Amino acid sequence: MFVCAGAPPSQRSSHTVIHGRVSGAAGETLDEALLLIMRSPRSYTGEDVVEFQCHGGTVSAARVLRRAIEVGCRVAEPGEFTKRAFLNGRIDLTQAEGVLALIQAGSERAADAALRLLQGHLGREINRLYDLVVTASANLDASLDFPEEDIPSEVLDAAHSGALEARNSCSNLLSTWSCGKLLRHGFRVVILGRANAGKSTLFNMLSGSDRAIVSQYPGTTRDTIESWTEIHGVQVCLVDTAGFADTECPIESEGIRRSRAEADLADMIIYCCPANEMCDQMDSNIIASLPPKPTIIALTKTDIARPDRSLVRGITIPCVETTIKDPSGSVCRINEQIRNYLEGIQCSYESSPVIISERHRSALEAARVSLEEAISLMESARGDACVLASESLKSAADELAKIIGRSYDADLLNAIFGTFCIGK
Repeated sequence: MFVCAGAPPSQRSSHTVIHGRVSGAAGETLDEALLLIMRSPRSYTGEDVVEFQCHGGTVSAARVLRRAIEVGCRVAEPGEFTKRAFLNGRIDLTQAEGVLALIQAGSERAADAALRLLQGHLGREINRLYDLVVTASANLDASLDFPEEDIPSEVLDAAHSGALEARNSCSNLLSTWSCGKLLRHGFRVVILGRANAGKSTLFNMLSGSDRAIVSQYPGTTRDTIESWTEIHGVQVCLVDTAGFADTECPIESEGIRRSRAEADLADMIIYCCPANEMCDQMDSNIIASLPPKPTIIALTKTDIARPDRSLVRGITIPCVETTIKDPSGSVCRINEQIRNYLEGIQCSYESSPVIISERHRSALEAARVSLEEAISLMESARGDACVLASESLKSAADELAKIIGRSYDADLLNAIFGTFCIGK
């Protein structure tokens, strides 16, 4: 399907770029293109790979793709190239997930963290821990060949020391999850309040758009509305919700139910109280019923009345004045509160690995628990402590192996690579 001057592609060396044309079945020209040759093992997958660079546009690319299928190719499955790279030992599972995280990154910081995952920073640390735990388990297994009173103390000391180091390292990695989750999935800020409290106005100001309908009539917002922005290098999802009210209307009731569901999903809540109305017991009851999340009280409509800062007696919640007459100032004050909170959970992903996957977090937590059991057993005076501790260490090693792919099954690979785009 490719015609070029000189030797054919099969006779060219690796990393050669050839100019030519893509020809149809009858020899007609379908497109002018460059052909890149990458021979094993110096390719993304570790296999022999050729890549066409044709002209932009859907028609040109579709013609070349159809011709490739005619001569015996097939369309790649989601994530197949990255999956092949993993199966051929070019990358571990953490690096494969780093590819997807980099593609999906919504901010500079998220891209930096994903790139470090792709470069193998987490994989190298997990491999180190895996080897540490396996060595500790082997030391205990070796001690079983001795009568209990003849077990060399240095063998037990080495196993105990290795398990302690691995446990501490697992704990350190787990402590980065809040930061990693923030970078990978963003920060969800949900705006709540009574009906007609100024939620949609505030949402429009914060999002810099006119997404939500603003009206003087209560109950205008019946469903949730989302908008993404970036604050302190983090992707922030703003969510406008239906207002709380005593109602018998089934549609309004469903909107309120969805508002409460959003409160459960929120990383932070902004509760709106209009300054031109008396913030009554209803507001106190609503705030008290919300899940224990970081909360900001937005005193809305402060251009109409002086704000009442004694909103919720006995509870210390930051209050921020907002008004449509000063949108930039209102946004700055709200963003400052959000930024202050984000700064408290940022981590130094430049100098140490960060976990940005729930799969990694779950496996590390299971490994940490098994390591705790092994340490506790080794420190006990039980006669079967070495046997049981060795089994706990093996369980920890199995969990660590899952993270990097030293142990895997088809279901795990399908779950990971099935989320990739076609052809990546």
